Amino acid sequence: MPPPSSMREDPREPAMAVLTDRRLLLRIVACADGTPGLLRRMRSAECSPVVSAVRAGSIRALEMLHAWHRGAAEDARLGALQDASVRVAMAEAVACGQVEAAAWLLRRFATRAMGPALWRAAFSQSPCSVAMLELLRAHFPDARVGWLDVRDAVARQWLARHGARFSFSRDVVRTAIDKGNEGLVSVLLAQNRVPDHSAALAKAVERSQWGIFFLLADSGQAMPSVHALDAALAAWAATRNLVVVQTVCDRLSLPCAPVKAIRAAIERGALEMVEFFFAKYRAAFSAQEMDRAASAGQIEVLEFLWRQGIRSGAAIEGAAANGHLAVVRFLDERGASADTDVALDNALQNHRREVAAYLLPKASRPCRRERCIELLRLGFVDEWRHAVRGSAKDDDDDGGGGAHLADAMRWAGSEGHLAVIRFITTDLARPDVGAHALEGAATLGSVAWMAVVYETTKQPPTLSVFKSAVKTAGAFASWLPEKDERLQVLQLLCAWCDDATREEALQYASKLGDHAIVEAMEAGTRPSRAESRRAASDAEDWMLAQPASAVVRRREAYNRKVLGQPPGNADQWGIGLDTRPKRAIAQGDLDGLKRLHTLVREHEWLADDPDLSFEDVTVVAIASGCIPILAWVLSAVCPSQPEEENLLEYAVYYGQKDVAEWLLDTYPKSCRLPLAGDRFRVSSDSDCSQAILEWLDTVAAQDSYLKQFLTWSGIVDDVIVRGDATLLSYVNERHPDVFESIEDPLLVAAHCAHCGHVSVVRMLLGLPAARDLDAAAVQDAASAAAREDHFDALQCLVERNRDVDFSYAALEAAQLVRLRILHYLLEMGAVVPLAELEGVEEYQSAFDMVTLFNSARRTDKRHLEAGHCAVESPSSQRLRAE
Repeated sequence: MPPPSSMREDPREPAMAVLTDRRLLLRIVACADGTPGLLRRMRSAECSPVVSAVRAGSIRALEMLHAWHRGAAEDARLGALQDASVRVAMAEAVACGQVEAAAWLLRRFATRAMGPALWRAAFSQSPCSVAMLELLRAHFPDARVGWLDVRDAVARQWLARHGARFSFSRDVVRTAIDKGNEGLVSVLLAQNRVPDHSAALAKAVERSQWGIFFLLADSGQAMPSVHALDAALAAWAATRNLVVVQTVCDRLSLPCAPVKAIRAAIERGALEMVEFFFAKYRAAFSAQEMDRAASAGQIEVLEFLWRQGIRSGAAIEGAAANGHLAVVRFLDERGASADTDVALDNALQNHRREVAAYLLPKASRPCRRERCIELLRLGFVDEWRHAVRGSAKDDDDDGGGGAHLADAMRWAGSEGHLAVIRFITTDLARPDVGAHALEGAATLGSVAWMAVVYETTKQPPTLSVFKSAVKTAGAFASWLPEKDERLQVLQLLCAWCDDATREEALQYASKLGDHAIVEAMEAGTRPSRAESRRAASDAEDWMLAQPASAVVRRREAYNRKVLGQPPGNADQWGIGLDTRPKRAIAQGDLDGLKRLHTLVREHEWLADDPDLSFEDVTVVAIASGCIPILAWVLSAVCPSQPEEENLLEYAVYYGQKDVAEWLLDTYPKSCRLPLAGDRFRVSSDSDCSQAILEWLDTVAAQDSYLKQFLTWSGIVDDVIVRGDATLLSYVNERHPDVFESIEDPLLVAAHCAHCGHVSVVRMLLGLPAARDLDAAAVQDAASAAAREDHFDALQCLVERNRDVDFSYAALEAAQLVRLRILHYLLEMGAVVPLAELEGVEEYQSAFDMVTLFNSARRTDKRHLEAGHCAVESPSSQRLRAE
């Protein structure tokens, strides 16, 4: 039968038209008396006719299509290979298990390139057809399979018998480990198909495939390299998962120490892991590990290494650079570095103020000129003066340089430090760098401050000063003064400069296109009488710099708000804003406090400055414990306050016994006023000694009026919040009945465990009332400590109550990934159900720890599936908690 006319008119190849034209195929099958079932299936199918025939398993349809194909083209095989539907049909035959259809297609269209894809498709089936595998082996006996995903047990058995002839790529092991295909890895190991044993182990550790890990570890193959495994261990060490690290290192004979894992454990402060590594790989620890621990600020690890005899003279340098004051003090007190100048230089370079304050008195030479500006930025003005005087000779030797003085002038102008400007101009006799102070002052946009700086330096403004002032005048920052004032700064600069500089500045301003700035500069003016009088007065430097200080405070507050930081301007007692009068009280400077009070009264323009506010100075004076200052404040600043408030309450609250006695003698009427609260309280964060409790015992308790505000149970509550075991011991010795009245000391212990007050927890557990322990209360306290990651408090609870089941606390630690606490509780006998952790990505580290910890008690380490780890859930605790 000749081909229909529609086929002859098709521009495509005849063979392609036959195999892909669905309507033509239906006509062919109808003419060939095809089966009705096949016609219905092919009529509803959306795929090609060949695939439909393969799915139906109809050899007759395939032969009919092939016959028409052969009649349409001489080279049938060539035409078929160009048809993608034939390749799809072969894969479909393998996937559907149509062995006869696959054999029919392979006999006619098989090529060597098809082998790998067909092998992968056959092995991925579950259940797998052995007949299909044998068929593929007959056509592709030596195929390079590449990667496989064998899940079916029958396929693995067949592969173990006949897979030796296959050629696998290096990725087959990695893919099997990624997918957790333990059976395939076992087959590959048996056939010695794991080319890189180290990489395979590292991949198993990285992917938490512990069944495969133990399979590889028990194979006995040597590890040529530990690099890949070391990187995987480092990731586990960073999470402080000691069980994983111990399991890997104990099961494998590593050719060298896992250096990256050791470093990660040191940097994360995993002391228990560092101890394990030190015991197992002592030779890997050197001075570098000491430096690493110091740079990371891990004081516990540092102390351990120090006890083991490891020393490093450079450790203090890294600690200072990163601002770890405790580490710096630890090393300095033990003479770890004879020269602290490099450490001080590092602290200044990285703006570590606390470390610099500690190291400055210990420096053997003045600070380097390059770091002098850092002293100013950190607030060490006196130290800066000393350093600058020491480098003055160097400035003369190098030709009168002084870039560091220019930086200091620029900084002082932008921060409102008139004393620095005056020191450089007068004491160092360097008025030539005064223009840099004007440049810094121009960034604040304050007319008064600019006038003060100019009167101090007597230097005409340069073009750089104008550029800075023009940029400030055109800025839109909310912390800057009003634009009119900033334009007045430009007018003053134009009045002080020469004509050439003024013309250059006008040209620069004209390029920016702000007509208001240009008009202000063209107008020019002289300082007003008020500004001149203020600049020429003999007031103190801080008073003259007060306009600049106000702008600087607004700028700092704005920057903190943008960065999302706390205000950071509270006083040291937490009473209110940190003001200049409060700082004078903190320093014990009564004369300075008096001068401040006089200036504020004499100059009205200072009264509105919040930095000079005398609000709360009475409370601050009481908290400071300085009786002369308190006496002056009550007589000169707040004379009516003793008549309005019972000041004795503040003295007790801040633990000032001497102040309490002085108030009782000096203002007895004030001590008879009602308290603001219902009882005497002790502060939870200020310094408080045992003396104030003794005063309450000997004085307040004997006073008929004051004793009504004294309740020792309330004092105990305050002390427990403080976490002060010393004060608590005093109350226990003098008033044991207070502790006997505590109905459930374990509830109090739970709060202390939540706050991490270990000493208080230990003391409460030693009370007679805590001898008959309630297991539920102990478990609640342990759970609170686990939630807040207070390991020491939890350890104290567990050691005192070893017979209590802490499984629920262990479960909470696992779900919060508190791995150190989880490991400790597992060692103490806690049981964590893997079903609570399995399948949750956030719990993977805890899941691995529990899995490996449980596997340590099992003989066969290869069966570590979640279903095999039958662990009972702490149901009783769960029900109680709910």
